[in-house]
Amino acid sequence: MSEPSDKVTEALETVKEKINEFAESDTVQDAVSTAKDKFNEFAENEKVQDALSTAKDKLDELKAKISGS
Repeated sequence: MSEPSDKVTEALETVKEKINEFAESDTVQDAVSTAKDKFNEFAENEKVQDALSTAKDKLDELKAKISGS
């Protein structure tokens, strides 16, 4: 009879294999690729770039006020 820890280890290995199979599937890989593309489109969007620039400027202003510069 196998030890309970052997059964747990075997179950964990099976779960690990299934997760890897899922992660490597074409459907998941395609979804990840699409998500990356959409994120890049969003990050490169002119309005997003303007908002980031404005946020950076405001943080610099706040930093200057805090440091007394």
